[in-house]
Amino acid sequence: TALYLIPEVVANDITVSEEDLQQALDYRKGEFGDPASVDLQLMVFDTKEEADAFKAKAVNGALFLELAQEAGTSLQDLSLGRFTKEEAQSLYEDNIAEALFALDTGDVSEPLEGPFGYQVFRIAGKTEETLKTFEDVKEELEKDIALELALDRLSDIGNSIEDEFAAGATLEEAAVTFGLTPEVYTLVSDTGVTADDELAARQSDLQRILPRVFAYPEDNELEVERLGDDGFFIARVDKITPRRPRRLDEVQSEVEAAWREDQ
Repeated sequence: TALYLIPEVVANDITVSEEDLQQALDYRKGEFGDPASVDLQLMVFDTKEEADAFKAKAVNGALFLELAQEAGTSLQDLSLGRFTKEEAQSLYEDNIAEALFALDTGDVSEPLEGPFGYQVFRIAGKTEETLKTFEDVKEELEKDIALELALDRLSDIGNSIEDEFAAGATLEEAAVTFGLTPEVYTLVSDTGVTADDELAARQSDLQRILPRVFAYPEDNELEVERLGDDGFFIARVDKITPRRPRRLDEVQSEVEAAWREDQ
């Protein structure tokens, strides 16, 4: 009989405030939408004078393309692709990224000095930032925050259960006190398989406790033990059935199938 103290169990009783939800949304807003981006085209010049002369003629996007083609630059060579502001900042300096994102589709930038010379950009396309609404993500945020808070509470709950055991409580009585439900395993092997050759319940949690549980004697002393980095467990061995060979009547169909395959 096992009692799992994991965040998912405790989180159901935790209420998350609207203020905490809003703070979490502000901190994680990058996960709930797409940032603004620009599609860039670029002409690079060795000197500021060349860049200024080009910009004086390329007063709009159409002239930018016309002049670039006259200079022998193809549309493919002009195109840099689409960038978010963060990506532009990693490639260029912050002031260049700020200037580019202040422009609209079709605009041509002033000459900007960068690591590759004097650059004149054209904004070939622009998308604004899109974010899901608070209501769209509220449920997900609430669940995540509750799990984080639950993880902090588990240690206190574990200590309180230890006190219950010290006072003589059974595993079932302690479970009732804290609103928990024990998992009862009947004839489960050290690989997590039942006598019916089926995987036992809560397999992922069970696999983490089996190595320790199979070292317990029957009716072992109850204690709270670590369950990885994210919880605790208490387990009691109610009965140990020794390993034995299976009888012929239990495996007859398997033996017959194997014999027929050999034949």
